[in-house]
Amino acid sequence: MSIQSAFNLGGGNIENRSRPFPFVLYTSIEKINGQHYYTIRSSEDTSIDGLQLFLDSTEEVPWISENSSMDFALPDSETFLDHHILNHIQYSAVSVQLKSGQLLHAFPIKNDSDPSKIILNPLKNSEIYMPSGARPIRLINRIGGPSPKIALLTNPVVGELKLLIPSEVGSVTYRIINSKGDDIMNGLLYPDGSLSEHTLELPAAVGPGIYFITCKSPGFVQTIKFIRVI
Repeated sequence: MSIQSAFNLGGGNIENRSRPFPFVLYTSIEKINGQHYYTIRSSEDTSIDGLQLFLDSTEEVPWISENSSMDFALPDSETFLDHHILNHIQYSAVSVQLKSGQLLHAFPIKNDSDPSKIILNPLKNSEIYMPSGARPIRLINRIGGPSPKIALLTNPVVGELKLLIPSEVGSVTYRIINSKGDDIMNGLLYPDGSLSEHTLELPAAVGPGIYFITCKSPGFVQTIKFIRVI
């Protein structure tokens, strides 16, 4: 199955391969030179060739003008309004290295706009393009609200850990250590829903005792203490 890229990247057809997790873009409202902007920042250190983003709103159109938006990462871009949908494309002739938290773009917005009402248009493919292929984009609003938390469903544990991960956290790296600080195991977890349950099998050599699991994603870190009883 193929999907059409809006700016003919890779010959126009980007192969819709199995992609393990979406690329998170952090959104916020920031004031720049006296004007309020809807800003988009990277959540990862990575290299990209371009992106295409189709923004919609569940309430009144919040955009002031597509002509006064600002680029910060990729050298070339196109932005235009199609009725209420803001279409934005950024691209580069060579790969650009991004840092986590780096500002990609800023769209001028009405001062009283609610950023949580701005969503990805479900009828178009919002994607980021990397040397390794395309990944779907997920928006996470970083304004207000309680910080997301990962829940350990059973504690004490016997032979496995059951974790409940909210989608706001995104994909996480985890590391388990014992009470002496020795590494036990580590890996990656990819949430696939608003709340996704993950099971980690503990090695048989891990005996009863106190352990700690630390989960990290861009802008997020949480450590949970647990006890293995058998």
